[in-house]
Amino acid sequence: MAKRKPKKSIFIACEGTNTEPLYFENIREIEEDIEEYPYSITIYPDRECDVNPKTDALGLVNVAIEAKNNYDEVWVVFDKDGYTKHKEVFELAEANSVNIAFSSISFETWVLLHFERNNNQFIKSANIINEKFINNEAYLINYNKTGDFNVYPYLSERIEIAYQNAAWVRKVSKEHNIFDNNPYTNVDILVKHLTLNNTVNQYLKLDEAIELNKIKFKFFENKGMIFLSLENNSESSFVTNSIKLYSMVNNVLSIRNTLIRVDVEIEITLFKLGEYQTIFMKFGNQLIEVDCGV
Repeated sequence: MAKRKPKKSIFIACEGTNTEPLYFENIREIEEDIEEYPYSITIYPDRECDVNPKTDALGLVNVAIEAKNNYDEVWVVFDKDGYTKHKEVFELAEANSVNIAFSSISFETWVLLHFERNNNQFIKSANIINEKFINNEAYLINYNKTGDFNVYPYLSERIEIAYQNAAWVRKVSKEHNIFDNNPYTNVDILVKHLTLNNTVNQYLKLDEAIELNKIKFKFFENKGMIFLSLENNSESSFVTNSIKLYSMVNNVLSIRNTLIRVDVEIEITLFKLGEYQTIFMKFGNQLIEVDCGV
């Protein structure tokens, strides 16, 4: 009888005692029901056992540092709302190999991205809740940060939208330091990790290049047409049937099947300008949203 592979232990220290711990507790409950799930997850604070838990970002990082020797991986989940020592927190976490899932202005930024793209610089979490959720039947009319309100079941069916919107919000962020941006979130990175989703979501505009596996991709407009430029800087040829283009998630766009040799650059005509405002490109585990507006 084959031995079962030991589970990788993950420790997650959450800011607050309700919204964030409940969110990740729900993910843990769902995922750990899967027999072959590879992780054993511990959430801090344990809402039944931990009395007077640390709730500030610096305190949470120190809790994670203390837990490091007992776990394979440690994370801290916190936001910018009402806190000022973010530079010190990020530096301490980096020096001690503590992973950070950060939101600005608050965790509600991540929640809101399940429903819309919003570039507003909200002042506090309460502003997002009051302006976007309270009395909004299309979103989360009963949202609150107290008691046992579990937001995850309301969001899980929209998670792919949130992944792409989180990639977008990081792209439009302007500041060099993560903690200086508003809005911002990378909570999706932790959620994908826990749910075994290895897709890397990214957002591009026309004329922006991206290199994946030493293949350089660039979408651009010329004389009313949208083109895809491909430059093969890898060590082997590849065929363009490994690239999938979609106008929507399930609507495949045709692309000619072409062999691209090493050190060769080609241009492929795609469609007329204005025919699609947005397309998606799948290449390996990458999902790239391309804004085709000019």
